[in-house]
Amino acid sequence: MSSDKFITLAIHTYDYAVGLRRILSEHGVESELENVDMADPKPASGVRVRILEADLPLALKLVESPVENSLIFNSGGHPKLLIPTDFSPLSLQACRVGFFLAELIGCEVMLLHVYATPYFDDSLGSTDSFVTESVDNEVHKTLEAGSRQQMRRLEKQLRSEILEGKLPAVRFFSTCVEGLPEDAILEYARENSPQLIVMGTRGADRKATDLVGSVTAEVVDSCRVPVFTVPEHYSFDKATKLEKIVFFCNLDHQDLLAMDAFLRLSLDKEMEITLIPAGDASSRLRSRMDELRRYFSGRYTMQTFHTHIIDDDKDYRSLFERYVTEKGVEMLVVPNKKKNIFSRLFNPGIAHKILFEKDIPMLVLPV
Repeated sequence: MSSDKFITLAIHTYDYAVGLRRILSEHGVESELENVDMADPKPASGVRVRILEADLPLALKLVESPVENSLIFNSGGHPKLLIPTDFSPLSLQACRVGFFLAELIGCEVMLLHVYATPYFDDSLGSTDSFVTESVDNEVHKTLEAGSRQQMRRLEKQLRSEILEGKLPAVRFFSTCVEGLPEDAILEYARENSPQLIVMGTRGADRKATDLVGSVTAEVVDSCRVPVFTVPEHYSFDKATKLEKIVFFCNLDHQDLLAMDAFLRLSLDKEMEITLIPAGDASSRLRSRMDELRRYFSGRYTMQTFHTHIIDDDKDYRSLFERYVTEKGVEMLVVPNKKKNIFSRLFNPGIAHKILFEKDIPMLVLPV
C-alpha cells in the first residue's frame, strides 16, 4: 500500500465533515474535503472526508470515540453544557459550578428539569379508565405548571447572581420534560450531544444509602457524553484552580483519546497529573506506566506527569484515600468503559465506586 494515497474515510453533511476534519487535524491526521456532487461548487449535502491511507487506524479510533463524536456534533453550532436540576440546594450548587465550567470551555448552558407523573394501572374497567384518564390529565397539568414555575424561580435567582457578579454572564436556556430523570437526561444527551453534563452527588456520609437508584450514577454508567460530578459541599469560583489531577488509566489506546479530550476541555491550563492504573497490578505494570508517562510528557509539554501504583489490592481504597489527602488532589478523571448489564451489576466500574466514596469532583469520560 502507498503511504501517501488519499482514501475516503466517511461521507457526511457539510457541518459534520468540517467538525470531523478539525478533530482529525488536532490529532495530527491530514485530511481534505470533497463534494460528492462535483458539478455543484457549493457545499453539498454529502461531503467526503479523505485521509492518507497510513492514518486510517488512528482515524477510525477517533471516529468511533464517543468523546470525539460529542465534540464533532457541537462544531456546527453553539456547544451546550447540560445541567439537570430538581431545584434542591444540591442541584443549585451544581448549577453554580456548571456556569463557571461553561465560561471556562465556552459553552451555553441548558437547564433541564424532569417531572414524573404517577403510574396508573391500565388493567381497569372502561368507566374507571375514563375517570383515571381525566385525573391523570389534571395531575399532569398541575405537575407541568409547578415545574415551570420552579424553573422561572431558578432562572430569576441565577440572573440575580450574574448581575451581582457571583456567576459569569453565561447565556442559558431551560426546559421541563416529563419522564424518569435518568432516561430523560440520557435521551437529551443522545439527541443534542452536549459537550459536558454537570450533576450533583451527595456527601460521603449519605452516599452509601443513595447507591441504589441514584440518577447521577445511572447517567455516569450509561451516558456517552463527559459527566462532571459535583460533591454536595463543593464550591467553585474563578479562583478555583483544579491543577492537581488524578487520571485513572486503562492502559490501552483509549487512554490517549481520553487524555486528549480532557486537556482540550482544560484550555491549555498547566496541571500536575498523576497516572494511576485502574486495573489489576502485573509484573509489566510499572514499565507500561512509565512508557505512558513519557508519551504524555512528550506530547503535552505544558503539563507535568507522574505515576502512582497501589500494589495492595486489599487495602486499595484506604491507600488511595491517603494519597489524595496527602497530595491535595483537586479532581479525578476517569475514562469509563461501557459494560454490559451483568458487569455493571456484579462488578461496578471504578467511576461508580469513587462516586459514592469521595467528596471530590470527578470528570467521567466515556470510552
